[in-house]
Amino acid sequence: ARPDKIAATIPTERLHLRGELNEGEGNTLHFEQDGMPVTATANDGFAWVSGRGDKKALAVKPGEAFALPTAGDFESDQPFSYGVWIRPMKKDLGGAVFARMDSGNNYRGWDLWLEGGKPGTHIVSTWPDDALKVVANKAIEAKRWTHVFVTYDGSAKAAGVKIYIDGEVQSTGVQADKLAGTTRTTVPFKIGQRNTTSPLDTAGIQDVRIYDRVLEPTEI
Repeated sequence: ARPDKIAATIPTERLHLRGELNEGEGNTLHFEQDGMPVTATANDGFAWVSGRGDKKALAVKPGEAFALPTAGDFESDQPFSYGVWIRPMKKDLGGAVFARMDSGNNYRGWDLWLEGGKPGTHIVSTWPDDALKVVANKAIEAKRWTHVFVTYDGSAKAAGVKIYIDGEVQSTGVQADKLAGTTRTTVPFKIGQRNTTSPLDTAGIQDVRIYDRVLEPTEI
């Protein structure tokens, strides 16, 4: 089946957040959050670059981050899934692709993470004693658009985390596997960094999505 035909059959219910990030100009991003339009604005820390196909893409870099105050506030026992198209501009890039994580409160929250170019996630109540950390064993390529996606089943176990690269589930390394406390936090969801730390040093990103359920492999 053609990809567009497959996409037409995939259910989109419980899509918590989507931002295509292809505005191509200006300093305002447009999202749909729980079925309602929302926007985020930044004055620096980004650029517009060539994206997938004929559309522009957001390129994030250290500086001010686009923030959404109410997006992505999940509890540790709540299933959710999240992903993005990303094009790192250098090999072995590290930092938060996006996150709702309070850097000043023992890193409470969660992120979509790159560690030496390897995609992963932290889901944290108190780092490192009450947290999950799972990282793919495979790094994504520099200067190539790659689809990265994570699912978490709400089990509070590292075994409940799956990481996908271009639709293929990956073998992973577990660096923390002890989660019991809350992961909810008052800091906003941010693109390209945690609340105040771990910015990406230039990467193109498009089509941020968060679902408040576990997606099936065929959907990813």
